[in-house]
Amino acid sequence: MMRCLLTITLGITFLASTFNCFAYELAKSPDTSRIIDTIKSSRHSYTSADRLAATSLNKSGNKSYRQKKYALAFRAYSNSYPNYPNAYSYIMTSDSHWRSIVQFHSKQVSVNNECKIGNQYFSHDIEMDVSQHFEVGFELAILDHDTKLIESQLYKHARDIADCLRQLANFYKSTPSETCVELNKVQACLGEPLIN
Repeated sequence: MMRCLLTITLGITFLASTFNCFAYELAKSPDTSRIIDTIKSSRHSYTSADRLAATSLNKSGNKSYRQKKYALAFRAYSNSYPNYPNAYSYIMTSDSHWRSIVQFHSKQVSVNNECKIGNQYFSHDIEMDVSQHFEVGFELAILDHDTKLIESQLYKHARDIADCLRQLANFYKSTPSETCVELNKVQACLGEPLIN
């Protein structure tokens, strides 16, 4: 009887863990999966020089990011991962992209309450960016067993930002396309910079 109960318990535990695994897999967007598959299949072709180039560009991105020059940071981070795909640059690319958008539009003078960011493509842009950058970064960190990054405050904060941006996309998806996107809502999702 005891052996039977143990077998049933183990079976239920296995099913539960299998379900969680598949639920996680199903949650990934097709874009994230496609990019991860491409990276996996081409990893063997990268050289140490490629890795050094990516590291150098990430350092350049960090310098601009700390100076709050988010458009320059975005350029450096997004040039980093074609050299050598890495979790950090994917995460920082998405974060600096949205910070640069908020920064740019915050400086623009509104004439007659003119809308700075329209809603027509906003939700789609967020969904694409989160799946092609943030999510790829999170997946790469797991794939590379980068426990230092995964356990960092940066990673946790980035996950919160991605979740918040997704919720914002869903919110604006349910509003008319002519609705004006509120910059303070995007800024609220971003919160404090990922690095100081």
